[in-house]
Amino acid sequence: MNLSQQYLTHVKNADDIDRLARLSGQFLEEQLSVTDFVIIKHLIHPHPYHIIFSKYDSFQIDQWQDDFLKFSGSIKPYTDICFNKNYYYFFDALYSKQDSIFLLCKDKLHDEALQLLKLWDQLNTLIIYTRRQAENEVMKAQANLLSQLMHDLGAIISLSEKIEKNEELQKRTAYQRQVSKNLLFFIRDIELLKSTVSIRQLISASLSLINLDNKISLMIPDKMTDITVDVELFSKAFIEIVQNAIKAVQNDLSKIEINVDTIKSKTPLFSGDWIKFEVVDKGKGILDDFLQLAVEPFFTTSKPERSSGFGLSIAKKIVEAHQGYLEIQSKQGSGTQVIIYLPNIE
Repeated sequence: MNLSQQYLTHVKNADDIDRLARLSGQFLEEQLSVTDFVIIKHLIHPHPYHIIFSKYDSFQIDQWQDDFLKFSGSIKPYTDICFNKNYYYFFDALYSKQDSIFLLCKDKLHDEALQLLKLWDQLNTLIIYTRRQAENEVMKAQANLLSQLMHDLGAIISLSEKIEKNEELQKRTAYQRQVSKNLLFFIRDIELLKSTVSIRQLISASLSLINLDNKISLMIPDKMTDITVDVELFSKAFIEIVQNAIKAVQNDLSKIEINVDTIKSKTPLFSGDWIKFEVVDKGKGILDDFLQLAVEPFFTTSKPERSSGFGLSIAKKIVEAHQGYLEIQSKQGSGTQVIIYLPNIE
């Protein structure tokens, strides 16, 4: 069995790029005797680096990150780039917003290891492509099915509105219409109509749509000026987040604050900065078991209030359409922080 066959056998159970990276790291160490190296996952994100596999005892991520920010060279896949006494090996997918991998070594890799990197990168790309295609096919099929169901349901709702009905049935009909509207928005592609606006005006205008302008603590540094977004959609996402915070504090607006700030890029592979929008509430917090589910469609803890469970999932979809991220941090009894990161490229 040649080296390539040995490697393919070793990584045959890898079902995502993280597991592939860990298995590849093991193979480099055990079969090719590569020492003093670390495998780093990189993403265009405010916190871009994640160590997946390390055999580099003296490696310190904070110090390395500061040094790597000074890197300004050109990148060619599989070619060793020596920078600050370390050798870097980059993969093709590095400029993609998808997860990508690079290798940092104390010593230059030998030819067999370089051949392995090429095969590893091909598998890495295949996993990303296959996953993306599968997700797209499933989403397309689901979208077509749900669109038809929503169309049929809409016809039933329209007919029911012509029938005299009691108050409870009226509420049910109104609730179902709202669910249908949110579901259709969620399954369809988003087209952005961007414009450049003042960040302060953007937040104020969003809050004024729900009569909350100047009623919630708002901290925006004077240095912050403009951002380019789809104003209508951003406002929709932001309002969903604020309304969730209001529910969490039972309408006590003194327990909510909104903070906006700029975060400098921590990777030389992304030239812009990040705008961080943070909505903080001092409510009851979210149970750990529910935290990962909070951005899933249909998930809600407010069924008695006829919540459709699409608020944060729609907000996340809008933020991701802007190439941004929505993150939630919460501790039961201490409150919740919902954070929007949007790239700001001049």
